[in-house]
Amino acid sequence: MMTETERALTVAEAAHRAARAVTVDPSCEPRSAAHHLVGAWEALARAVCPEGHVPEDIENVGGWLPARLQAAVGPRAVAELGRALPALQAERRRPAWQADSFALGRGEVEAHTWRLGQLIALARGEATPRPKWHRRAAIAAAAAVVLLLAVRPWWTLTLQPWRGTYYARSDHSGKWQIRYDRQIDFDWGRDAPMDDVPADQFSVRWDSCLHLDAPTTAIFQSISDDGSRVYVDGDLIVLNRTRGKTQSRGGEAQLEAGVHHVRVDYSEFSGDAHVQVLASFEADAPPAPIPVSMLHAPRGPASEEDPCE
Repeated sequence: MMTETERALTVAEAAHRAARAVTVDPSCEPRSAAHHLVGAWEALARAVCPEGHVPEDIENVGGWLPARLQAAVGPRAVAELGRALPALQAERRRPAWQADSFALGRGEVEAHTWRLGQLIALARGEATPRPKWHRRAAIAAAAAVVLLLAVRPWWTLTLQPWRGTYYARSDHSGKWQIRYDRQIDFDWGRDAPMDDVPADQFSVRWDSCLHLDAPTTAIFQSISDDGSRVYVDGDLIVLNRTRGKTQSRGGEAQLEAGVHHVRVDYSEFSGDAHVQVLASFEADAPPAPIPVSMLHAPRGPASEEDPCE
């Protein structure tokens, strides 16, 4: 029989799953996740606060969230969660027929959803101790999960592998929107890449997680108008400085077997917009689009040091 704490966490998990489904669906407005996110927060508070009391000032996350959970995600994450929660509460209270502006972008809602999921998972781990006689079964199950994740993490089943953060400025700053793309191969010409992003003076930051079965010398190539850069595990591999014309640049990296974080920064200033990223992982093989089977979408926020963990 479930305890009240476990029941509250089950509600929090269900609300969080609903919010996650909305945030990864490009056809849904990010504001649609607000109702589910606030519900998840209320259920989490009921689970971790004394006597199941939900604080009236629930947006003051640092004031009621247990110190052990705050320490697990860090003070910066707690502050960011607290700043976003009032906007989600306001959206939840907004009548459906009112078209007020929403203060959070898709990227902010995605990051908020991810962090909240971490807190719920941590709280669940504390609230559900495993009986000793389950130890062997738990170890076997954990090993099976690790093997499955090595093949393909669960969250990639509904996402394209390249997470694109689209900015309405050319310097990767300001408000952003998230879209998941299958390949980095775009020829927008003089058109805008998406709604609320201009045709000129915009930028995109893509990232993905690259799986390698064996060590290799990888060659990366970017073809773009205007400039682009390719990073692997934080190291700059390709610097393609160009403005007003299409230019190709390449670079190589010695990579070990395992998972590597690949990031591509692209900036468009004026005129035509075009960007393509290719790679080769075998000697004498020409650069080509990276097979989707070698990639999966990052799980952590793009701002994290290693979103592929």
